[in-house]
Amino acid sequence: MFLFLMRSSGFAQTDPSENKTSDTTATFRVLPYYIENGDTVPYLSISAFTHEEKDLESIRLQYRVQKVYPYALICTGLLEKFERETAQMNKRQKKKYYKLAQRLLKIEFIDELKNLSVQQGQVLMKLIRRESGINAYDLVKELRGAPTAMVWQAAARLYGSSMKQEYDAKGADAEMEEIIAQIDAGILKVTYRPVKTEFTRQAVKEKLERNKKRRKEARASAQKNKAMHRQAQKALQSEAEKNKKKRP
Repeated sequence: MFLFLMRSSGFAQTDPSENKTSDTTATFRVLPYYIENGDTVPYLSISAFTHEEKDLESIRLQYRVQKVYPYALICTGLLEKFERETAQMNKRQKKKYYKLAQRLLKIEFIDELKNLSVQQGQVLMKLIRRESGINAYDLVKELRGAPTAMVWQAAARLYGSSMKQEYDAKGADAEMEEIIAQIDAGILKVTYRPVKTEFTRQAVKEKLERNKKRRKEARASAQKNKAMHRQAQKALQSEAEKNKKKRP
């Protein structure tokens, strides 16, 4: 999968969300407004201008995540299924199996990946890291060997990317994590295109079921932690009241 990302000619394309107005073209904005005595009066806080660039980057990131998130689910669903099916295989069997796996990945992704921009490809690798726990470099190293992984890492750096990038849900990638949470909650919409093989359909189904179970367990854990926190607060409050009554 990651090899196709690097080979994809789409990595040289422009992200539609990156389109900017040239210096010679006027920029128009639709401002919030209110009606007073029949007149339309626009208003806008200074902070809106201060944060305009940041807001634009957020819009771009949301666009990229919504576009590639379905690919990340399909890819990691396949990778996890590959891993389960090769768990008991010897080295020779795995080599033969991986050739078939690469053929399957081509069938599923080659057309779409040709149309990805550099930025979308970087987000896709981040999301695959998030979903699978494996970065691109380690995956290629396992499947194709260290020399091949080093070559593709060098190619990635030419595009300002890295196959070794990690995913930090509570740090650098917190905004991306929030976007995914909104997608999972149905607040943001994505288009899940039909898969092309029965093997992939089953892999994605299993992936979605695991994700659903994981979210359910996370919610249960969060609720349990909140309940424990409330109990601890009540215990501290009760102890404080007892100590207060004991004072002369």
